[in-house]
Amino acid sequence: MSAPRYTLADKGRRTIFIPVLSPEFSEVMKVAFEAEGHKVEVTPCADARAIALGKNNVHNDICFPAQLNVGELLAALQDTALPMDQVAVGLAKNCLACRAVQYSALARKALDGMGYAKVPIITSGSDPYGLHPGLRIGWTFRRKALQGMAYIDCLNEMRQRTLPYELEPGETERVFAAALEKGMRALAKGGRPLLRAMDDAVAAFNAIPADRTHPRPVVGIVGEILVNYHPAGNMDIAAWLLRHGMEPRFPPIIEFFRQDVVNERISARLGFSRWPLLDTLLSKLTAAAYAALSQPIERRLSRFRWHQPRPSIHQLAKKADGIMDLAFSSGEGWLMPAEIVSMIEEGVKSFVIVQPFGCLPNHISGRGCIKAIRERHPRVQIVPIDFDPDVSAGNIENRLQMLVMGARALNSREG
Repeated sequence: MSAPRYTLADKGRRTIFIPVLSPEFSEVMKVAFEAEGHKVEVTPCADARAIALGKNNVHNDICFPAQLNVGELLAALQDTALPMDQVAVGLAKNCLACRAVQYSALARKALDGMGYAKVPIITSGSDPYGLHPGLRIGWTFRRKALQGMAYIDCLNEMRQRTLPYELEPGETERVFAAALEKGMRALAKGGRPLLRAMDDAVAAFNAIPADRTHPRPVVGIVGEILVNYHPAGNMDIAAWLLRHGMEPRFPPIIEFFRQDVVNERISARLGFSRWPLLDTLLSKLTAAAYAALSQPIERRLSRFRWHQPRPSIHQLAKKADGIMDLAFSSGEGWLMPAEIVSMIEEGVKSFVIVQPFGCLPNHISGRGCIKAIRERHPRVQIVPIDFDPDVSAGNIENRLQMLVMGARALNSREG
């Protein structure tokens, strides 16, 4: 039997379930897809049942992110009251050197095995096998996706820098949730409403009673994109660090996508591109689009009381120079060491690199960069941690406890 396809007749009729990358990012994708006329629902963040479904229905040699997202989709299909001829599932497809390119094939096997053979699959990126002829990713989607990512990155920066120091427990999360909901409603309407929502969010975060008299040690969290930002993918490492007196800090998620501006230009310069002049031009146009759509939102963040300016993507790339060749773009590629060095320059001295067990691209760009970074910056600690469905929570906590003790010692010396 041939695989079902998502056709133009399905647009607006079938509800597309999309899994979680980060809870906020997936809400942005929902708004962007709906702006193109599709019906979308974000699956709940994976619980133990969803993780077990992914583990049992995806080959156990496949990375944790695939198991996690497929498990979330299977759980959503089990729980929905909608008939199967009115639903579809969506998956990301990214990085040609990564198993993420194969997620749709993995999901197809899992869906068929669970009795969902009539449920079609959509993917991001190209569609060489005609899985979803009814899906068209247009300018409206791209515009809202970029603006939405810039907005949630700004919210997350304010949340990260406020939460450890709030005087009224729960206030930061309340403000964050309200700002996210308001921002997604504004994003659906357009750019100007989103800018107004950003102004309101900055004012609301600035008004949260907080005391930073005694700064906590900051721990930078970097790694494979899904494990890095998905709370179930990393055992909610940020919450654990927060409970143990740290200030957890993630890099902006938009940089994972913006790095293509550098990658395309490098590929063209080194002769890896079939059409170097065209790719160079497209790189410049893409950079201009990012600037036009994200900078008006990001500029408003300068009014946040604890804002620190960030480097441009080209300045960020230079920070990886000599540590990793910029031509290496598999997984997170040069972005991971660049983010670490950028945070070191901001004063961060402790880092966790989170990655799926057996993820070859990120073992190269994660574990592989540690020695080179520490040769330049000997007074930092970097702890790589692998995650999969069977990882021992006790082992993870033991390693994090060592990191916390080291972070306190480094902070004490600095003080």
